[in-house]
Amino acid sequence: MLHGYFMSRANTLVIPGGKIELAMQLIFTPLILRLVENGRKARARY
Repeated sequence: MLHGYFMSRANTLVIPGGKIELAMQLIFTPLILRLVENGRKARARY
């Protein structure tokens, strides 16, 4: 999905500057959605 990127190490992505916004959306959106869902579940318990 991100053309021009490569992994310089096992935990490091090198992404062209023009595609950093798309990369951040692809990486962080699922994490944020999971945090929100877990927060809702935690509030429902109390």
